[in-house]
Amino acid sequence: MFQIPEKYHADLKTVVKLAQQLEMAKFKAFWKESESVEALSRAKGWQEKVRDFIAGVISNMYRSIRSEQLLELLNLTSKDLEARIKAQGWSRSKEDKDVVVVNTMCFESAKIEEKGPTNL
Repeated sequence: MFQIPEKYHADLKTVVKLAQQLEMAKFKAFWKESESVEALSRAKGWQEKVRDFIAGVISNMYRSIRSEQLLELLNLTSKDLEARIKAQGWSRSKEDKDVVVVNTMCFESAKIEEKGPTNL
């Protein structure tokens, strides 16, 4: 905001609040409040960019997530969710089709080399 002249700060107050909600991972509140922000209606493609951001956060924070939660966090319909799952490279769980696997990375322990005592 320091690069934006102060006379525009009041106009951007709601957009800044929405940005803070995204930073704090309050995605449901973000989608609810974004519906009433007129400035966003003039921007094209912002919903998909926000969904890309949220999908990245989900991939980093979860290994798997239920479809209902994913629908709410990404603000999608069931039909659109399937396309998003495919686009992100996610998959449905084989055991429970209502669970989406969003991160398949293995977590391996790093071998720590023991060092002798140090004399300071």
